[in-house]
Amino acid sequence: PVALHITAFSIYVTMLENLDPGVLADPGFRFPSLMGEDNDPKVLVEGSFADEQAVAKLGPLPFQRVIGNPPWGEGKATEQMRAWNLAKQWPLEQGHAAQFFLPRALECCDAEHGEVAMLQPAVASLYSTAHVDSFRNALLKRATVRAVADFSNLRRTINPGVESPIAAFFVRPKPAAEPRPVLFAAPKVDLEFICQAVPVISPSDVRWLWPDDYENPSVWSAMQWGTAADWRLLKRLALKPDLDSLV
Repeated sequence: PVALHITAFSIYVTMLENLDPGVLADPGFRFPSLMGEDNDPKVLVEGSFADEQAVAKLGPLPFQRVIGNPPWGEGKATEQMRAWNLAKQWPLEQGHAAQFFLPRALECCDAEHGEVAMLQPAVASLYSTAHVDSFRNALLKRATVRAVADFSNLRRTINPGVESPIAAFFVRPKPAAEPRPVLFAAPKVDLEFICQAVPVISPSDVRWLWPDDYENPSVWSAMQWGTAADWRLLKRLALKPDLDSLV
């Protein structure tokens, strides 16, 4: 499959960047085989992540870390993915396949020490206006979201041609025993980013959100540019009558 060959090529390029030139000069040097057969899957496996048999080929579960950049776009979820989310009672907003891959990866992780780092569509997974049935709320209640990095402000630069903004979620499978804050970072375009094309998270881009705040769907967009003081002001204003009622 083309996707597996592209993945293997990317891994080999990364290896070349980190190997000592003396190793490459050795006539006996060979890249390790990444493409295996059914009875010897090596590193790369062809199959659906919703298929238990395909997942079993990856090796003994659970994993300690899962890192992913899942398929992108609305309506990309297959019937198999939709069925898995429905059976596990995970929301699948606008048919985003990425909202299948994150909870599926959590299920494959060690409950005590495992962690998933995965890209998600920011609008559907972070800025959904649904209060109860949103994917964001399900994730916050059923797992421990350690951090979220929202790259919406950089979307036209880090991923040219793709309008959909992205966010990186760092999640542990087991819910926290006690309420804990979520680190939320929203990097902006600055001189270093323009020069090096590498996202830089400065201290001024970092916020800490507590459960009383992050359960409100409005807090994420407010904290993307604002501060904790701005959020407190917005909450106070929300308690006042609407301007329409005063006219």
